[in-house]
Amino acid sequence: MRFRLLAPLVVMAGALPLSAARHGDTNRIGSRDINRGVYGFPNFLGLEEERRIGAEIETRMRRSLTISTDSAAISKVRDLSEQILKNSDYKGDLTLHVTADGSLQACAVMGGYLFIDETVLKLASRTDELAAVIAHEIAHMAARHGAELFCYQQLVARGHRRSSAVLPSLASKIQEDELEADELAGQYLKRTGFDPSALADILCKLDQSGRTRWRAQAIVRANGQPLHR
Repeated sequence: MRFRLLAPLVVMAGALPLSAARHGDTNRIGSRDINRGVYGFPNFLGLEEERRIGAEIETRMRRSLTISTDSAAISKVRDLSEQILKNSDYKGDLTLHVTADGSLQACAVMGGYLFIDETVLKLASRTDELAAVIAHEIAHMAARHGAELFCYQQLVARGHRRSSAVLPSLASKIQEDELEADELAGQYLKRTGFDPSALADILCKLDQSGRTRWRAQAIVRANGQPLHR
């Protein structure tokens, strides 16, 4: 996605139907394990190694991006992030960077690093839409999608054959990763007091802006209920 992870993939044994809820135990947000079983495969990175690799990626990104000095934008992103973090499954530290590249992008980096461009704040016509972007990225971090993709790439590099039972296709992984992040984001938004349908709204705006990596049909999941826009 353009709001997407540097490595936005979750490895699944097979695609789930769009109506299926992956994480229905919303009363246990913050204490549940959303990375167990199929949702954590493949991930052989420990948390410390994930943070170390993420820090290296973050350093390279900061060198290539223009970091914003807009104190109002930085404060707004920080405040919304703090609210959503309290109502999410993510348990690590979070480092925020607001960029000024005009790229209309946001991405989450493994280890707890979030980049969001000023243009995203301008595109969001209401606070709920900006919160939806942030919630989606925090969902990627909570699900450890970056670490999962890193491990997937390592398996491929080692010559493991891709099969439907072991390593799904890259396209399938991307789709499942994004659907999981949408579902979690909807849950986090609802729990924080924001409108879960705001994610569909901002997805549509990004599609209209020509950001083709956002899928044309926006699907938000709040407590397993799909919302189509």
